[in-house]
Amino acid sequence: MRSRWLKREMKIWRQQQQQDQSETEILVLGTLEKAKFMLILVQFKLCQSLIKLTEIIVYQGKFSEFVISI
Repeated sequence: MRSRWLKREMKIWRQQQQQDQSETEILVLGTLEKAKFMLILVQFKLCQSLIKLTEIIVYQGKFSEFVISI
């Protein structure tokens, strides 16, 4: 009688452990996906900043050429 109860309890415990592990894996994967998205967003913002800096440098270069030519 006790061994059946113990087997049943162990089975329930194992199932619960597997479910907890699956939920943890889903949370970790979700967090990783969020982190990947944030990195992509940061890369995009850095590229935008680099483009703006390049435009400023090019604009200032043309402006200084214009001043020199006058």
